[in-house]
Amino acid sequence: MLRHKTEEFNNITPPSPDVCDGSSVTDTFGYLIRRIQDQSVRTFSEFFSEYQLNPIGYAILSVTARNPGVRQGMLASVLGVQESNMANAIKDLMNRQLLARVRRKKDGKAYYGLELSQGGLAIIDDLTRRATELEHRQLINLTQKERDQFMILLKKIARL
Repeated sequence: MLRHKTEEFNNITPPSPDVCDGSSVTDTFGYLIRRIQDQSVRTFSEFFSEYQLNPIGYAILSVTARNPGVRQGMLASVLGVQESNMANAIKDLMNRQLLARVRRKKDGKAYYGLELSQGGLAIIDDLTRRATELEHRQLINLTQKERDQFMILLKKIARL
């Protein structure tokens, strides 16, 4: 049986050495999402190279800026990151003096939350500007209506 299938594939002649029909893969959701992810990460690296931030580092700083005192577990949940990976990313940002752990109280109970350090506060506006510019560049081929619809559909697929 295997020999028969191998012979069958060996007998397929491509239309031309300069043409390759990859549509069985390139027209699939998974392939397109992976390509978008690759482009997104590559472009992100260019935009944020000065700060040596990866997407998760930026996300932590951005969400923490909007939610001073946020708990690490809540941050991991909101960003969809495993807590062990979150702990490593937070440790890196703290070592770089961009993030600080602070003691807080809520309902009479003490807990440790996160907030931007002075170093983080000094760069967050530039990071936000770069992120806005990056998103604009990534979606430049879409009209505003298409962008809005695209984001709605992505959130629906991601179940957010």
